[in-house]
Amino acid sequence: YIMQSTGTDWEEVMEALKGEIFYNPVAGCWEHKGKFLAGNVVAKHKEMASYIPSLCNTEKEWTEASVRALEEAIPETIPYEELDINMGERWIDTKIYADFAAELFGVEAEVMYFDVNDTYLVRLKGYSPAAYNTYSVRNYNGEDLFVHALHDTVPEITKEIDRNGDKVRVPDEEAIQEAATKIQEIRNRFNQWLDCQPIEVRDELVRVYNERFNCYVRPHYDGSAQTFPGLSFEHFAYKELYPSQKDAIWMIKQNGGGICWHEVGTGKTMIMCVAAYEMKRLGLIRKP
Repeated sequence: YIMQSTGTDWEEVMEALKGEIFYNPVAGCWEHKGKFLAGNVVAKHKEMASYIPSLCNTEKEWTEASVRALEEAIPETIPYEELDINMGERWIDTKIYADFAAELFGVEAEVMYFDVNDTYLVRLKGYSPAAYNTYSVRNYNGEDLFVHALHDTVPEITKEIDRNGDKVRVPDEEAIQEAATKIQEIRNRFNQWLDCQPIEVRDELVRVYNERFNCYVRPHYDGSAQTFPGLSFEHFAYKELYPSQKDAIWMIKQNGGGICWHEVGTGKTMIMCVAAYEMKRLGLIRKP
């Protein structure tokens, strides 16, 4: 379409659009950089890099350029010192929790997570004085309190009292407070223990965290190149559209619509009018 519209050949078009469009081997098509270099760029980078060995010649070169662009778009890694890690976070490998439990209770431990009901299960593989003395409250032993520490909850402990001749159960506030204190102690000790782990363990946490959470890039729509043929803004207080309006119009043209969640007075009505005119002018829609 661009070749026909401009009267240029393939090589000239590709040279002019270098850095503006990128080849997507998964979809088998070209994409504008605003869309291509957005979303989960880490997952995109991995997936497209896996295609390179099976490609050849020109398509391989296009894909390699796309992979390099995605690599440069990956957000800067958040180091371990800046991670706010809390015990019980689901993205952390259960083996780390098992190693901490073994350190805390002095016996080998196993920790399992069931995502079907979002619960942890802790099992000690031997008798632990710490589990049944240091970290126990009433009929809750160390295993129980460790699970509550993972879930960041406190057990509902009750006691039986006599009320007007009837035996009733009421919350045992003293026992609940004692349990809460020990659970918080376990959670605090986890962070202290984690800070003392080998650098390899912390590096793995950094890798998993960044790949899972620090991997998204918001789409960027640069509408500065638009000229809006046939439209004049001479009769308005501002003689030219704001950059934010141009970007929003470009976003609407790229996506066939969109949401302009701008503040009052920033020109949303003008965005709608110009975007509708532009989409009809370009033949993207017939009845905006």
